[in-house]
Amino acid sequence: MDVASQDRPRRSFSASSVGASSNAKKERVWVAVRIRPLLELEQLARERAAWTAVGSNSLQHMDPDKPAAQCTCHQYNRVFTDCSTSAQVYAEAAGGLVAASMRGYNSTIFAYGQTGSGKTYTMQAIMAAAAQDMFQVISQEPGREYIIRMAAAEIYNEVVRDLLRDNSPGLKLLDDPVKGTVAEGLSEAGVQSEQHLQQLLAEVEARRQVSNHSQPQQVQSGVTAQL
Repeated sequence: MDVASQDRPRRSFSASSVGASSNAKKERVWVAVRIRPLLELEQLARERAAWTAVGSNSLQHMDPDKPAAQCTCHQYNRVFTDCSTSAQVYAEAAGGLVAASMRGYNSTIFAYGQTGSGKTYTMQAIMAAAAQDMFQVISQEPGREYIIRMAAAEIYNEVVRDLLRDNSPGLKLLDDPVKGTVAEGLSEAGVQSEQHLQQLLAEVEARRQVSNHSQPQQVQSGVTAQL
């Protein structure tokens, strides 16, 4: 997430939180896993969860043919159980990055997972909470002028589309010597308020391509929103 403030230079950072001793030139990656609870149809089919949280940092594969001690276990910065709320995920995994963005850091939050794993559900909750926090910070600093712009793009079956425009044609990807890879012609919208941002996010969601969850191998897609 990238939020511009007129009186503060941009810095690069990517982590769950920013401390007073953080090195502005150092980039960090903080990885969390959220376990999706079984859907109703899965419960009716008596399916069992394949993964479980062990403590707050370990993810263990549940193999019915092996004792727990022999099952594969992976370590992460944070593992959220299937009972975790979106508010908890935001507070621990994303809220610090939003606060860092408002202090001038370049921060990125992204969700990765297979089709139907709950990425959209989680990211919609994170974006709604981020919008609220951003404008709360702005309201508390009336002497500082913030400029917030939003861009949104979708990569669907290797075609890049502008999600702020209806019937967007495919956009070309170019290598910019300063910005890196950019989408040629990607539009930006000025954000005036929390309600306006929520409206833009709703419009972006309505323009997304929705894949068939029963045939995930046939679709490659991803959505990015930049502020």
